[in-house]
Amino acid sequence: MGLRPQDIVVACYLASRPDRPVHAGRVWHATLLGQTEVYASLKRLKASRLAGASTGRVNPRNLHDFLVHGAVYQFYPELGAPARGLPTAHAAPVLVEHLSSSGQALVWADPAGEVLGTTLKPLYKTVPRPAAEIGVSTICWPSSTPCDAVFRGSDAWPRAC
Repeated sequence: MGLRPQDIVVACYLASRPDRPVHAGRVWHATLLGQTEVYASLKRLKASRLAGASTGRVNPRNLHDFLVHGAVYQFYPELGAPARGLPTAHAAPVLVEHLSSSGQALVWADPAGEVLGTTLKPLYKTVPRPAAEIGVSTICWPSSTPCDAVFRGSDAWPRAC
């Protein structure tokens, strides 16, 4: 049983709320994943030791190691043609103040988007919907955007470096 892209979305959501108990209903509501997908994802996260077997809480160290050293190979970035969309990776509102890049903005394609940039396929098909429909305050966008920045690689670096 290997990890799937939606598992990373679920793990990032859970990691962003370490003080809250794991509640599958909150996860599927925030990420727009189906209930069955969330339960299967939690099972895979526990099996991979990215989440505790008894609590279901994300192990931050293991998740960090996987995102930095493994996810970029398992879920490699798929770039597309320039288009309008929702900014992600180093161009996302939650990271733009902390990262600098000499490249063009990366976006999740969306005709209603206000930013022109190179399209980046989201980790999972439902990831952009909460950002567009519910708003930036939903955790799905901020939590998967750093994943996009990590997946994209070395053209986005912390400004402090």
